[in-house]
Amino acid sequence: MSFRKEYKISASRYDVFLLKNELIKKGMIELHPPRKVISNYFDTNLFQMYNDSEEGCVPRKKIRIRHYEKNLKKQNLEIKISSIEGRFKQSNPISKKHLKNLFANGYYDNFYGVCLPRVEIEYLRSYFKFSDLRVTFDSNITYREICSEKRIFEPKEVVEFKCSAKFSDEFIYSKINIPLIRFSKYCRAVQNIFSV
Repeated sequence: MSFRKEYKISASRYDVFLLKNELIKKGMIELHPPRKVISNYFDTNLFQMYNDSEEGCVPRKKIRIRHYEKNLKKQNLEIKISSIEGRFKQSNPISKKHLKNLFANGYYDNFYGVCLPRVEIEYLRSYFKFSDLRVTFDSNITYREICSEKRIFEPKEVVEFKCSAKFSDEFIYSKINIPLIRFSKYCRAVQNIFSV
């Protein structure tokens, strides 16, 4: 199990454009071409995972099925766990049969109980490396309820800085030197769709 730290910025398209250009001038390099990410998030009837995320409770989880637009056959069940030590992710491929069962009956989690598919989030992700940081830029973010075709557009873009948990916060701030925030695409989706 490898813990990591995540730091986020949410800003306008123009501000993200300026930040990306500034980091490229300082040596940031692209790791591979952008790709569309599609994630289906699960939660309890009372949105307990959403509430735990909003409250900042630890430990907490997010359960999702993720795939990439050009590779629909390869879907992974991912469980992201946030704890005092940092964050880590468990990712396992799932079969079509298992996928169908998850959407029909939900996922049973030993902490949260039965979790049902709630929202789908799509975005275009670009991947970069800057010093010891992995940097992703998420744009064209949309949310939709699983049983609906109506999409809600997120006006902001998100930049994530990820690194090993061994690095201090001071190290991260020395590299970034801009205000960081808590931002969850899942929480934004729930707020926009369900008015929670």
